[in-house]
Amino acid sequence: MTLFNSAREHGGDELGTLLEFYRPYLTKLAADWIDSELRPRFSESDAVQQTMISAAAGFAKFTGDSEREFRKWIIAILQNQLVDGWRFHQQAERRDVRREEPLDQRKHQLTQPDKPLADNAESIERLLSGIETLPDKLRDIVRARYLEGLSFEEIAEQHEASRETVRRRWKEAVQELSRVLRGNDD
Repeated sequence: MTLFNSAREHGGDELGTLLEFYRPYLTKLAADWIDSELRPRFSESDAVQQTMISAAAGFAKFTGDSEREFRKWIIAILQNQLVDGWRFHQQAERRDVRREEPLDQRKHQLTQPDKPLADNAESIERLLSGIETLPDKLRDIVRARYLEGLSFEEIAEQHEASRETVRRRWKEAVQELSRVLRGNDD
């Protein structure tokens, strides 16, 4: 049974486990999306914590049937938290007429670090779906490296394998993900 299905069926601790599984992923997203001017007053951990609270409170009303839909839902909650955090800190900041700029321009800067937020979310969704297609050993290494932020040494220790084996599997996983994301599943 997947984390999502377990959380859906039992709630409670299983929901907490599911949310904690997504914490590193959401933290990476928030770090990419938070405006550098806002970061001293509103960190990614603030946004993620508020996301976790909102997701836990609203999970009973979540109508999706898959982990993919859950990911989209929790990313949307994070996006809302980032916009709300930005608004709160903008309103709290003392207004100096010389520093004013149109709200649309600031919102655009928050939601478009390199490309539109929706495009980023779609790319991340494709990447996560691609990761799910990998064999277990490769998928575990990719998750440990990207979602948990572990070093190759730490992953090797966890998997009771040599650092070289982990790096070789990592390279294999990246090559396979590249094929999948390009649409060349052959």
